[in-house]
Amino acid sequence: MADSLNITVTGDDALERDLGVYAARLRAPFRRTDARRRVLTYISNEAGRQIKEGQHGDYKRLSPGYRAQKAKRYPSRPTLVITGRTVQSMTDTGSRDHFDRVTDGGRTLETGSTYAVAAYHQKGTRRMPARPLFVVTRRVAERIAETLAEALPKGLGE
Repeated sequence: MADSLNITVTGDDALERDLGVYAARLRAPFRRTDARRRVLTYISNEAGRQIKEGQHGDYKRLSPGYRAQKAKRYPSRPTLVITGRTVQSMTDTGSRDHFDRVTDGGRTLETGSTYAVAAYHQKGTRRMPARPLFVVTRRVAERIAETLAEALPKGLGE
């Protein structure tokens, strides 16, 4: 089971026609290794920040019984951490549970975790409410767009 974030870049067809050959740079930004690397680095860092600071969207507290059990069995570990594998799958692009791929001719970047526990936390289960590891807020979406723009050529002649 994989849980992922898809980032697809779309544009104005008329602008792309006017740009001619240079439009390919805009239509397929994730073909550029630097753009892909920068966006993945930002997402990994942001996921780590959200997890560390406990900014998990509409976060549901652990039940009192489970909170006491976890405190006893895993003292001083953050709420979403027992082994660290779930967090690593979201924050370490080299993790065995992390994936990213470029599809749609370079227009879409998909990134996420193949570790089932990450999906359980992100979406919840029948018996457990969602406790998202990563939430795409407006600020996060804007920063992803800025990061991508910074990685693309600044002028048509570049």
